[in-house]
Amino acid sequence: MVAGQEERLKMATQGIKPGTYNPDLIPQSAEGAQNTSYNDETGYLTPYNVPMTEEEFRYVVFQAIEDAGTYIDSYLAPERERAMSYYLGDAFGNEEDGRSQVVLTEVRDTVLAMLPSLLRIFTGGDKILEFVPRGPEDIAAVAGL
Repeated sequence: MVAGQEERLKMATQGIKPGTYNPDLIPQSAEGAQNTSYNDETGYLTPYNVPMTEEEFRYVVFQAIEDAGTYIDSYLAPERERAMSYYLGDAFGNEEDGRSQVVLTEVRDTVLAMLPSLLRIFTGGDKILEFVPRGPEDIAAVAGL
């Protein structure tokens, strides 16, 4: 291994369990960092200015995919489940005998009332996609689309 790669691989694998959300892995700014370089491709601070090996790159990609899946399962799925319960008008589970068991479906009614307008917005245009050139060199490429 090239100098620095072994240290970086060791840093990448210390204390990281695949499938667990680790906020420390969020890319951070390179301001004030010493003995590191900012990798424009990955957004990570890397020690020294040594290119990643394919093994390190695969690990970073694998970890990012695992973190994304864990985030969805841990943070978004419970919120989606609760929202779907409101939409379907499910009972809350804290009902008392002898009291009203009525559950209003205001969320579903509002969503269904807004749906036609939203569908018109997203499906009504003649242009599905439009490219805008950023510079003079892009004009020919955009004109061909």
